[in-house]
Amino acid sequence: MALRITSTPFVIARWAISMGLILFWVGTSIGLGEEPIDDAPPDTTSRRPPKVLADAYHAHTWMDTLPGPDVNNYHLLHGPARAFSSLRQQGWECEAQLGPWTDDSLRDVDVVYINLVSADLPPFRPEEIDVIERFVSRGGGLFLIVDHSNCYYHNHVLGNLAERFDLKLHQETLCDRTPHTAGEGNAWIVLSDIRPHPATRSVQHFVMLSGGIVDTRMGVIYSSPDSWGDAARIPPYGESNGPGFYGDFQKQPAEVSGPHAAVGAKEWGKGRIVVVGDQNAFGAFAFNYLDNRQLWFSTMEWLARQEVVNSTAGQFQGALPGSSLVWCREAGSGSPLRFADGGKNGLYHFYAWLNKIADARGTHRNLKEAKMLFLADEQVFQSREATREILEYLRQPERTVVILGKTRSSSERTVAPPWLDWRPISLPSLNERLGAHQAWEHPSGSKLVWFQSDNFLNTNFPAPEIPVPLLSQPIVESLMKFFAEQGIEWGRDSSASSNWLDELDR
Repeated sequence: MALRITSTPFVIARWAISMGLILFWVGTSIGLGEEPIDDAPPDTTSRRPPKVLADAYHAHTWMDTLPGPDVNNYHLLHGPARAFSSLRQQGWECEAQLGPWTDDSLRDVDVVYINLVSADLPPFRPEEIDVIERFVSRGGGLFLIVDHSNCYYHNHVLGNLAERFDLKLHQETLCDRTPHTAGEGNAWIVLSDIRPHPATRSVQHFVMLSGGIVDTRMGVIYSSPDSWGDAARIPPYGESNGPGFYGDFQKQPAEVSGPHAAVGAKEWGKGRIVVVGDQNAFGAFAFNYLDNRQLWFSTMEWLARQEVVNSTAGQFQGALPGSSLVWCREAGSGSPLRFADGGKNGLYHFYAWLNKIADARGTHRNLKEAKMLFLADEQVFQSREATREILEYLRQPERTVVILGKTRSSSERTVAPPWLDWRPISLPSLNERLGAHQAWEHPSGSKLVWFQSDNFLNTNFPAPEIPVPLLSQPIVESLMKFFAEQGIEWGRDSSASSNWLDELDR
């Protein structure tokens, strides 16, 4: 029906007053009443720094306690403190959420980080799931950690949240075979099937320490075709001495062969989701191994919609304040990996201990800014390219290269030819406790130290989760003196409190 307006001044005035009252009522209802729902994505391009809020209510996050010489608790050593410290070093704001999720708690937040949830903590309430879903749908980022075989009953805790985001949860351990493993055993694996995606930018290799499978529909990093999902042995009612729920780590006929997704990424509404199948992948040790650090930065930047200035900034980021950058050079793709090898002839124990006192990176990439360079053995010098790279590193002033040879070899045949102008030296910190050794000095002042001993193998060097045994203390003390002599710095107190339990997941 058409609206007829006469030209009578009185009628026009009444119409204008009525329209004015209507507009005033609408305006006051919007400005003074309930805030309308804003479906626009958050403006993350104009707001700095980006903010991550880590769930410390449904998950044990431990995001502030860095590893130190006296820290032996497994969960602290494999917690994400180093990952969050690296984000803070880049200017990010990282805080913990110590209560239930609410709309108010997510104001000005770019990414929600949910670590591996645990059944000893509160479950997700329906209203919390609504809040998180609204946050992501309107443009927020969700970083979700799952793991193998329903350990800590995380599948049960995450069930409703995962269903809301159409995420399939698995109860298998992702296993693989050589050469896709990080050493002995089938559960410590290296994944090199990296699909093109902004969340995997500059990532070539990703390592998992007994991780799980994520939803294949959103996969961006996959295991090899030789891999399989190792089914968990879960007793009735979950009764077990330890609720890790592992399988037998062997391929059985009923178990599904790979490739399987270990990292997934997808968009949801106007937001983004990343799911990673291993908590340890961003722990204090694995975070610094291969390209795990780079994956952390790439996924976080994608989730927070950050403009990327340097695609490899995560890989070559300097050491954390109060620590020194140390390079543990792996031989590269196709060669045996030693620093992540947990077998008897591997160097994982030493690498983990080194990460307690330094910012040690296990990588085949050139990390020339490092104060020290560790080589697993002398075999690296069989490659002319590797030898040239190490020589260039040593031509810098005040650098130290350490060879961890497990057997005695001829130094004249292996070391002397590239370094004819080097002179043998004796360092005060080197003694018989460290086993047979030789040392040389370059005219630049850099040093080459070659240990010809099996003291550094896992069979002899203490595991990171136990206090240093009495018999190993002389070796560890000598190493500490040697590192101090080379200018290595480390924080004496890595924790924010004298008792890490007081941290309360902050």
